[in-house]
Amino acid sequence: MEQPSASLLSGILSLLGADYGKFLICEEIWRKISNKDKVYNDYVKEIFHFNEDSRKSIKSTILKSIGKSWRNTRSMLYHDYYDLTKILEQNIEECPPELDK
Repeated sequence: MEQPSASLLSGILSLLGADYGKFLICEEIWRKISNKDKVYNDYVKEIFHFNEDSRKSIKSTILKSIGKSWRNTRSMLYHDYYDLTKILEQNIEECPPELDK
């Protein structure tokens, strides 16, 4: 059975990855996102207190989880809102209101 703290961590990481304000969805791949370390330090380490391991495997696992959420969110937005029959400018004008054009 999953522990409450693990469930809470998983939920927070999912929310962070889906936050358009923290991670731009216009990047094509997670590797190109430049502010991952800042979000990790400012949010994850502020909420959850743990000792870093020497190989940084905890940080790597956490960033992979956030990246998965980011990719899933980006994919969902593309499939739900992007219309291949329209030009880019039309799709941008019709984006969801919570997204910055």
